[in-house]
Amino acid sequence: MCGIFGIIAKENNNYSPAFINDTLNSLAILSETRGKDSSGMAILNGEGISVIKGAIPVSRLLKTKIYSEKIEKNIIKNREIVVFGHSRLVTNGSQLDDNNNQPIIKDGVIAIHNGIIVNEQSLWDKHPELVREYKIDTEIYLSLVRHFLKEGNSIQKSVVNAFKEIKGTASLAFTFNDYRNFVLATNNGSLYILTNFSDILFFASESIMLKTLADKKGLYQKIEGLKILQVLPEEGYNIGLDNFNIQKFNFKGDTISSDSKREKTVTINAKTFPQGKTTTGQ
Repeated sequence: MCGIFGIIAKENNNYSPAFINDTLNSLAILSETRGKDSSGMAILNGEGISVIKGAIPVSRLLKTKIYSEKIEKNIIKNREIVVFGHSRLVTNGSQLDDNNNQPIIKDGVIAIHNGIIVNEQSLWDKHPELVREYKIDTEIYLSLVRHFLKEGNSIQKSVVNAFKEIKGTASLAFTFNDYRNFVLATNNGSLYILTNFSDILFFASESIMLKTLADKKGLYQKIEGLKILQVLPEEGYNIGLDNFNIQKFNFKGDTISSDSKREKTVTINAKTFPQGKTTTGQ
C-alpha cells in the first residue's frame, strides 16, 4: 500500500502560491498514512522536471531546503502547476537504493505507482528489446508505454496497451519529458480526483483524503464546481497541459486519439537523499 497524490493547475491560474503550497503539503501529509519507508516529489517548471526522493517520510521531505526552493521557483511565477508525489510502503526493490524509490524515471517517463505488478520478470523475458535497470516492478510498465509510443501509438493507446500486458494492480500518475501531457490511469480503481474540470485538479489514492482536504481547507467554498470522482477500474484521464483539456478514456472500448504532440525534450534533474542522513535544511 502506497500513497500517490498531486496537484495540476492551468497556466496563468488565479490560485496564490500560498494556497497551492498549503493544499499540496496537506495532501502529502494525508497520503503519508499509506507509507513512510520512502517518499518523492516531481515538480514541472519551464526549465525542466525536478525529482526529489529518498528513504525518508514525505513529512520530512517537505521540510528540506531543496524541496522548498524547487516548489517556490515553480509556483511563485504563477505558471502552470504540476506537482505530484509518492509516499511508499516497500514491496519490492529496497528503499536503500533510490533507483527503486518513486517517482520512477525511465525512458523519459516520470511516474508514481500504487500497487504491484506480479508478472514483471515474464514481461522482461517477453520483450528482450527493453533494457531493465532497476528492481522495482513499476519500471516494466513505463518501458512498455515508451515502447508503444515509439511504435507510433497515441498516448492513450500506449497506456492501454501497457496495461493489457501487466498482471496485478496498478494505479499510476505520470508525465513525459517530451509530451505536454499528464496521465492518470488505474486497473483497480484505487485512484480519485477532485476537480472543477476547468483549471485545477487534485488526485490521491483514497477519496477520504480528498474529502478531508476539501473540508479542512474550505475548497468547495473557494472553488466553484469541484467534484470528487473515482477513476474507475480500467479507466484513465489524459490531461493536456497546454490547455487543461481533460480526456477520459477506458481500456475496453475504442481508445480515442489524443491531441498530444511530441515536444522538445526537457531536462530531468534528480536529487536523492542518502539513507539515515538528516535532510531538513539541506
